[in-house]
Amino acid sequence: MVLGCLGFLWFAGSATAQYSGLLQRNDITDMLRSYQVLDSQKSRELNLGNYSFAIRPINPFAFDGPKENWIKLRQFGYTQYKNDSIAAGYNNESFFQAAGLQTRYTAGATIKLGRLIADFQPEWVTAENPPQLEIDEQHFDPDFYARYYFWNINVIDLPSRFGPSSIKKYYLGQSSIKFAFDNFAMGLSNENIWWGPGMKNSLVMTNNANGFKHFTFHTIKPLRTVIGSVEAQFVAGRLDSSGIVPMENERQKRKYWMGAYIPKPNFDRGLMGFVVTYQPKWLKNLYIGMAGSSTYYKKTKDSTGKSMIDPYPYFVKTNKGESLTLGSVFFRYAMPEDKAEIYGEFGRSDKLASPWNMVGDTIPLGFVFGIRKWLKISRSSQVELMAEVAQLQLPDARLILNEDAPWGFPRVNGFYTHPVVRHGYTHNGQSLGAGIGPGSNSQYLSLSWYRKGTRIGVHGERVVQNNDFVYAAYLSNVVGRGYHNRYYTNLTYGAHLQVKIAGLHIAGAINYMNILNYKWVKLGGTFSTGSPLSDKKNVQASISAMYDLDFKLRFKTPKPIQKAANWVTETMKWTGCDCKK
Repeated sequence: MVLGCLGFLWFAGSATAQYSGLLQRNDITDMLRSYQVLDSQKSRELNLGNYSFAIRPINPFAFDGPKENWIKLRQFGYTQYKNDSIAAGYNNESFFQAAGLQTRYTAGATIKLGRLIADFQPEWVTAENPPQLEIDEQHFDPDFYARYYFWNINVIDLPSRFGPSSIKKYYLGQSSIKFAFDNFAMGLSNENIWWGPGMKNSLVMTNNANGFKHFTFHTIKPLRTVIGSVEAQFVAGRLDSSGIVPMENERQKRKYWMGAYIPKPNFDRGLMGFVVTYQPKWLKNLYIGMAGSSTYYKKTKDSTGKSMIDPYPYFVKTNKGESLTLGSVFFRYAMPEDKAEIYGEFGRSDKLASPWNMVGDTIPLGFVFGIRKWLKISRSSQVELMAEVAQLQLPDARLILNEDAPWGFPRVNGFYTHPVVRHGYTHNGQSLGAGIGPGSNSQYLSLSWYRKGTRIGVHGERVVQNNDFVYAAYLSNVVGRGYHNRYYTNLTYGAHLQVKIAGLHIAGAINYMNILNYKWVKLGGTFSTGSPLSDKKNVQASISAMYDLDFKLRFKTPKPIQKAANWVTETMKWTGCDCKK
């Protein structure tokens, strides 16, 4: 029953979660999430009460019985996304962090054969990727550039520009092939995943990068037990590197130190991660959970058993291990009577998080906290207020500066960086976690008018880029020494729109960005007035159009496939799993 509604709501709710003007599959569930809070009758009809909406997308696969078979044409889509002068924006899946115009074409079809469901949703992406604004040549500070490499370029794979020319890429997109039972599914997938209750940011897994190839085992719908409902997902996959030599390296070699850039090891990377949520039977509308992930180089020893990994020499030699492990605990509390919801996520950048290790004076803690409130203004329209804050900056300077090391290298790795896994927590050169990036903080606010699939609103966001680097580059262990006015800050003001006309869905957004102290540099000006040499401007715009075909052709199951499905069902019964429950 949920899937029947999902087909109808595919695009009506697809851009509602982040108001970015992009129609993306991972945001589809926001309409259902809103129903859970705003429309108790609809929530009961769709059986949404036990969904935490902390494991997205929700995909029950339209599993209407193992004997039902069909082919369904899904949609055609076209998206344009443009940055005027710099690479900006996040949570945009297969788009690049790049200046210039980008386009994405999508089309898809799904086939169901008994319990086997193959979803083919490829994407074709092109990007102009022209040269973007750089640090002004008047900035001359060798120590700054060395530290810029130590803290940014050498410990994470986040290129500022994806090569010197235009880009054309084909992706599997949101494709998957899975074997489904009534309560769980397993298979191979390239889908984007979002773990956690956040709307703009999440600590462990988001749709900031394009999907990566992975094996998945997950619940299709919440499993009801005597103590409450449980949802879970486990993934194991492979991550790719960008393969990009930093564009900054030409300038660095020409003017400063040729040895600042240390190439990353050419090792395959793997990822294993999990998320589990729990809705207590005695506390209605409360959802709690935890998520964790570990990234590692797959082959790190030679034929003699000797490790081939050289830890990054400019990090303090602490026992960090050879895998990048992080985790979080989170909650979401829906308030249908008050037409509101509140949520939070708290995580560690150095190990799996638990309620017992999240308390301490100096821990590498990050958090996301948000609230949404709806105000009814007529029978069919509402005003929605949303606010969310995120902090990835290490909370204590003692975690950043180290008295025993030159230049104040960190005692611990920050979010998504690591001295051994020097690609960091990335895939194809973009963060798998919060899109704001390592050491950054964000404050987001939006106000929207909503009526029957149409949303019009305004939003604003302040993102402070990598404050961990600011402390390391400009401050010192001596109180009162160092610069206090070089925070790299993006101030964004924008408007968003989405419209549904029959099967056609259109969304768009435009943002004006005022960027202060671009790349942590300040040339002239005062603390309050800014500088035309080091402050930048950018206009960002996006427009998406998708047409939902919703054409389904039913057919009978071929006998060999039906026999195979029956054999699997009987095998699962033999192992103790009654898949018909």
